[in-house]
Amino acid sequence: MNQKGLDAVLRAAANRLYSTCRNTDLPVYPHSLLVEVLTRTRIEKSLSFDLTGAQSYSIDECVTRICGTGGPDELGRFSHVFATLILCKLEQHIFQFFESEVDNSGFPFRFKQGDDGVSGCLRPKSTPHLSNFPARWSAHQCEQFVNTQWGVFLPIFDSRPENSHQTFAKKTIMPWYDCHTRANGTTSSTEASSGGGMPAPGGANSDVSRVIIYDGHHRFGGLEQVSQIILGSVPNLKTRAG
Repeated sequence: MNQKGLDAVLRAAANRLYSTCRNTDLPVYPHSLLVEVLTRTRIEKSLSFDLTGAQSYSIDECVTRICGTGGPDELGRFSHVFATLILCKLEQHIFQFFESEVDNSGFPFRFKQGDDGVSGCLRPKSTPHLSNFPARWSAHQCEQFVNTQWGVFLPIFDSRPENSHQTFAKKTIMPWYDCHTRANGTTSSTEASSGGGMPAPGGANSDVSRVIIYDGHHRFGGLEQVSQIILGSVPNLKTRAG
């Protein structure tokens, strides 16, 4: 499969599974979609291992870094970086990320334009002082990567005590959708319901809307725990899980 092919597979899967159930106009690529698309066979076919830099890694090592060791719902630590590169048609640059050990923990990546106005580089969160990374990228490529990342790096909510309080960048897309949005193609939370079309409960200062979290984006159990984690993670949130 060539570069265009894997990009097309990702976009087609997102359109098939999530085009009518997302809380943003941007395409989203949740965890379960990446698990489905980023298979070992597809990754092997999408990469050229005769490039300079690629020869430092075996095929098996590269695939494992991206899709993991094959466990259920598992992804490797470079999975989301690779998916973002795919969508930007830059996947052969994954070897630069391997070499610099810039993995998913680099999110959110920021853009810095070169002094010449043409070149650019990325500033990973995990290594903010890494200079001239990736090498020989244009400003357009960097901007494209930074803009695309938000649809790929969706939060995963965790009930562990150390994750009881989470903060997110302003552009972060939350991994849920309003039930009414999916059924009727509107984003009006005041009209949301469990399917009967009746207005959702509301008060003087808030609306209540029933939402569904994408598969693979939570690691907790009951409803009370879900509500506490979501409402505690997003200040002034007016949407509640139900």
